[in-house]
Amino acid sequence: MTGSWGRLPSGASTTERAAGSVVPAGPSDDVGNGRAWRGPRADATPARRVPPVRVLAPADEDRYRRAEQRWWDVMGARPAEGWVELPGLGAVVRVLEVGEGPPVLFLHGACSAATVWAPLAARLAGRHRCLLVDRPGCGLSPAPPTGLRFGAGGGRRRADAFDGFAALADELAVAVLDGIGLERAPMVATSLGGYVGLRAAAAHPDRVERLVVLGWPVGAPGEPVPLAMRLASVGGLGRLGARMPVGEWAVRSMLTRLGIGADALGPAGVAWFQALLDCTPTVRNELAAVPPVLGLRGQRPEALLSDGVLRRIEAPTLFVWGTDDPFGGTAAAEAFAPRVPGARLSLVGTGHAPWIDARQLVALTTAAFLAGHDD
Repeated sequence: MTGSWGRLPSGASTTERAAGSVVPAGPSDDVGNGRAWRGPRADATPARRVPPVRVLAPADEDRYRRAEQRWWDVMGARPAEGWVELPGLGAVVRVLEVGEGPPVLFLHGACSAATVWAPLAARLAGRHRCLLVDRPGCGLSPAPPTGLRFGAGGGRRRADAFDGFAALADELAVAVLDGIGLERAPMVATSLGGYVGLRAAAAHPDRVERLVVLGWPVGAPGEPVPLAMRLASVGGLGRLGARMPVGEWAVRSMLTRLGIGADALGPAGVAWFQALLDCTPTVRNELAAVPPVLGLRGQRPEALLSDGVLRRIEAPTLFVWGTDDPFGGTAAAEAFAPRVPGARLSLVGTGHAPWIDARQLVALTTAAFLAGHDD
């Protein structure tokens, strides 16, 4: 890959940022800590330059970036920002980087973005180079204009069908590693990102050093979720809801349904999540690009991870699972974790986002596991 890593110039538009595979460093008052990103490995394949892409109107982008920066400020960290082209997937993704040390790739869940990891990444930054990716169409990463398609010739598949999405999950994380210039790395993942991390570990055991899954992952059998969440996953209803303005009360209600305490998230975290929903097309893009994991009856059988997939995972794996996760609590965790060879399970008294509600405990547990302390 050509180009250099770095922060964006203050006031630069998304059109300017996406003009190449990676944006050169420049002075900034926005997200960025003044340190240029490290470049790719010497044998990395040069990425093609991509045409300009604009994700948001300037006012929306400004509001989102300000909310994002405020939460990072509360966490006491200031990440650098870079853009990576994933040529095999026809996508460009935004990656935030914070910290020094061995790299770790973070994979967020559905209808979310990289900054959701701020409470954990800020605590690991003294030990690790935390690489937080906005999945395609999420946060400030543009959605591919015709949807994610991959494969060659007549074998190209769409990611909004279950077989295509499973194949995409096999490749997405390692495509990001290639774009950044890493041969292999540990991964930390949650929810839909947990599905991506587990499939990547099964498909590419040589690329995933260790895997930490926080909360219930998509693909694990779980419990019936609240009706409101199931209705939101239904195409027309979900798309209609995604276009409505979201107030603070609605955000807090949504967090409660996920078992995430708004008080634990804090005012800056709630404001960031509200800005994500209000200012970016993240939810609309997810509804368009991801097959409906939830139906009116709950999780669709096509989304479940098979034993054949799970048995191929060789990376040491840790599940940190909330006992009150609305998608599947203690019983789901104790049934699913043993299906991954040698996996460890740590139960914590939280909902779907243990790194938010039990920050210090989860940070210490994750850091110890990443350091190789498996006992």
